[in-house]
Amino acid sequence: TGRSAGCSPSVTEINAMGTTPRAAEELDLLVLEYLTHTGCHGAAKALQEHMRQQSQHPAPWRPTGEEARRSIRAQILSAFDVGEGEQLFALWDSYVPPLLRKRDRTCQKLEFYIHVFVAVYPLHALNPHGPDPHTLSHAMNSFKDYLESNGASLSTNAEFLAYYALPYVPQLTEHPAFRELLTPGWAGALRQRVSDFLSSVPQLASEPKLLAIYKSYASLSMDGEHGLPRNPVEEASGESKALKERLVESELRLVETKQLTAQREAALQKASHDLLKVATEQQGRHPQSPRGQGDRAIIRRAAEILGALGMPPGPALPAAEKSLAAARRSPSPAGTRGPPLAGGESTRPVAEATTAYPDGGREVMPPFRPPLGRPRSVPL
Repeated sequence: TGRSAGCSPSVTEINAMGTTPRAAEELDLLVLEYLTHTGCHGAAKALQEHMRQQSQHPAPWRPTGEEARRSIRAQILSAFDVGEGEQLFALWDSYVPPLLRKRDRTCQKLEFYIHVFVAVYPLHALNPHGPDPHTLSHAMNSFKDYLESNGASLSTNAEFLAYYALPYVPQLTEHPAFRELLTPGWAGALRQRVSDFLSSVPQLASEPKLLAIYKSYASLSMDGEHGLPRNPVEEASGESKALKERLVESELRLVETKQLTAQREAALQKASHDLLKVATEQQGRHPQSPRGQGDRAIIRRAAEILGALGMPPGPALPAAEKSLAAARRSPSPAGTRGPPLAGGESTRPVAEATTAYPDGGREVMPPFRPPLGRPRSVPL
């Protein structure tokens, strides 16, 4: 099918590009824009002519996929076996991506040795037609052109340096350094390396990387607002900005939480000290009673808890200990006498009132004074 000019591809068309390359129209225009921008006017003019011819007589795209890879691998090895350099390199240039050939060292080495094999094939033992000086001269000239163009980048590698003299050696069959190149063992080892490489490279017979990039961008740009294509880069930048704002807000909340926690800890520590002080004063009023001794144990326990929480009890605990020590040195008398009564009457001993506790302790309570004389009359 042909390409419809001015028609942008849909997601369905992009996914079906293996058989109907509708996106080629827009891709050609993008490439044309780039060539014009970079000053490649000759290439841009040639591309415009190509686009005009394609619009009238569209050519099918090359096959891709696993089945195509197996077929291309078999064709390359068949051309290798018969020394067909032109067919071999035509397949190599078409189906091995240029980016892989430029950056992959294994691919560069194999391509160099394939050129060496094709150059010496007219004299090789595998050649069924025998030595042919005319064919050898043509093969050596082709190898020389390769050394001066694509193979020039490997001239600094010591592994390949000796092969740059290969086109100028008059008698290859007698040269000790190049004689091994004409043996079936060397050719068989090279063929196996080429086969292994073609079997392990997923880029062989794959769709162009530019097309893959375009497909990804087109699929991301289909769901913009109001039917406009959305920019994935701008959306990613917006999301990154929103995440940074959320991070700043989280840090501010964390600082506020720390401040609030510090204030609450300070208030809790102050309240604990005040409570301990009040308990100490209460215990000092009844230092010798069993309940007072129990209060002292409670105060001790409270001080231990405050220490475990990282809040020292302060001076309240030493004051309580001093109060208890003073009380033990000055015990209270067993009985008391009441104060003088009104009317000059003298006081008399009164009985102490005590309160018993379940643990057997006793606490002295304030004495009870019975009324003296007649009670006053209460008016009705």
